[in-house]
Amino acid sequence: MAAAVFSGISLYLAGKREERRWRRDSLLEAYQRFIELSFDRSLIAVQGIDTRRAHVPPRTRGTFNLDELRTRQERLHAEYDSLITRLRLLAARDVVDAAETLHVLDNQLVDLALTDDATASDTEFNIFEERREQNRQAKEQMLRAARATLGLDTAAVIADQYWGRSPEEQ
Repeated sequence: MAAAVFSGISLYLAGKREERRWRRDSLLEAYQRFIELSFDRSLIAVQGIDTRRAHVPPRTRGTFNLDELRTRQERLHAEYDSLITRLRLLAARDVVDAAETLHVLDNQLVDLALTDDATASDTEFNIFEERREQNRQAKEQMLRAARATLGLDTAAVIADQYWGRSPEEQ
């Protein structure tokens, strides 16, 4: 009888360990992809605003087709929305709050860059840069929150080159 009880307890504990492992792996995958999509959307926004800046030479700013950037962004956004739902189901409240904040700021950045085809004014560009800094801070908060739920130490600072700096900043 005691052997059966111990066996039952062992099976229960093994199942709990397996569930924790599955949850951690699922969260890690969702966190990673969510951040990747956020960086991809930010890069598209930078490419869009730089393309709309007439006083920057095309060779320096790069030229991208704004309609193609919009299409790419829409595909990324659909996956991004799906991941937010997954995070709402699995992640801690701090992570969900950070993800939702980042999502709003990513949307604002993309909207500023891609809503209009007209030449971006200096004022528009300055607003874009302010929002991009807010976006950067939100990404860092998302990474901190995600790492905390995984029991990891704080992350190293992400170098400027990975934030999609515009040509004038490089």
